[in-house]
Amino acid sequence: MKLKKYFIGLVLTITSLQASSERSVLKWSPAKSEEPKVSVEVQWFKDNDYLSKEKQGMGKLQPFSAVMDAFCGDSKELRREFSDWVKDYRFPLFYHHPKHPKPANDNVVVTCFSTPYEIYQSKFIEWMKDKRGKDDFLVPNARKTNPYKGDLVDPVVKSPSAVTKELLQKTNGYVTIAEKDKITFIGDNRVNPLRWICPINEVHHREQASWAMRLHSDPQGWELSKTIMQENRQEKKTNRRLVLKYKVALTVEDGRDELKEWTIYDYLQEGQAGLIKQMRENVFKYAVNGETAPNGRKLEYLQEKLASRYMRTRLDPVNFQLVVGFNMRERGDRYRLAEFMLASYNQENVWVHPKNDGSKHGHLGVYSTANMKFNKQVRDGACSGNSAWWRAPINVLNDEDLQFGEGSAWKSKDNYIEMDAPSLERTIFEGEIDITKFYRQSLKGKYFPGQRGYWVKNWLGFEGNETAAPEEHGVEWAFLIFENHGPLKVKTEVIQFDIVALD
Repeated sequence: MKLKKYFIGLVLTITSLQASSERSVLKWSPAKSEEPKVSVEVQWFKDNDYLSKEKQGMGKLQPFSAVMDAFCGDSKELRREFSDWVKDYRFPLFYHHPKHPKPANDNVVVTCFSTPYEIYQSKFIEWMKDKRGKDDFLVPNARKTNPYKGDLVDPVVKSPSAVTKELLQKTNGYVTIAEKDKITFIGDNRVNPLRWICPINEVHHREQASWAMRLHSDPQGWELSKTIMQENRQEKKTNRRLVLKYKVALTVEDGRDELKEWTIYDYLQEGQAGLIKQMRENVFKYAVNGETAPNGRKLEYLQEKLASRYMRTRLDPVNFQLVVGFNMRERGDRYRLAEFMLASYNQENVWVHPKNDGSKHGHLGVYSTANMKFNKQVRDGACSGNSAWWRAPINVLNDEDLQFGEGSAWKSKDNYIEMDAPSLERTIFEGEIDITKFYRQSLKGKYFPGQRGYWVKNWLGFEGNETAAPEEHGVEWAFLIFENHGPLKVKTEVIQFDIVALD
């Protein structure tokens, strides 16, 4: 009897030690079974969407603005009036969903990327009626499955039973179900008038219909993650490590036959006019054809090439991807974000790489990192020095040339899925990414986000200048996103999503 009691006590002690050796660094995760306090971010107007006083950066692209072309036409007076009217829709004045007040001490941040003209679509429709004599700012085809023209409502609910056809129509198909032990994202583009979206300017894309989630670290978790990453910056000096654990169920339904839309051309029917069509026409006019704007401005050579390639790879065809990742720095305007695709459809590399062929423009282009083998796997991303991110299939971590003898930082029984068609029955993706192992390997291999990347004419990043002091890295947030382009319905159930510190 004493031996049995001793054995039970030993098991309990071992279990207790195992439990104490694992600590979440995040404010919230499904495993904590705590009430999620969700804030909802939206998309604000950029400096090229109206006559912003900021004329640098994207402000330089005001002459090519499809937003002003659609809402104002050629009228300079209307452009000034429109710009005064929408000035409150810029950052940071317009940042959180007006129908979902930001809760105190929020522990989950989701982004729906809805624009001012979506959130307040009734106001923008009234503008079109009053100022342009038109009854909508979208092509008639956009409304064929969803006639709702009121302002968008709160997209966050607490129960699956609250998701109705009416709610989906009033949120343009995008709803978050926030439960204690699970968070679910629905993106039903079949009822989304903006299911085909276009560049936000003639260089960078407008965010596709998406749901993104950030789970931020708590103050103690941030400090702990910094310490562990410092211990693992170059060589493994400790058994302590950081691990991203995920379990996500994905369902994708193909609505192309139902809507009779297989490419953007089926959506933008001949003779129809509207914002999305104006956006595509502006990209074609100024980027593909290289035409001059009314004020005499032209896009630069690389701007033309980047926008043209983005149109071919992301704008015209149906495409989809589901990503997990983590941001290893965010202080001020700086972040280092690694994104790993679990599943995708039709995700081609959006970048234009330098040709280096001695031609006039041969040196112009973009590399996300200094590792050319890794760059072949990158589908999207950028490096601006202060901020950087890239997106690649998760199985890139299995490439032995990128591991330096340590083995893969990814553990999973599930393979990365590159879908043959935009349809997938409910499939569970479960696995772990050893962030500390990835950290060592990516620094050695020169593919850590923002370490060193080529942008237009220069190598940038914290190793772009060899005299720069080493950066401080920790885990600021865990990240999940799906992007959904075309008439697809996506359901993503986040069953487990956490970053833990392990001894």
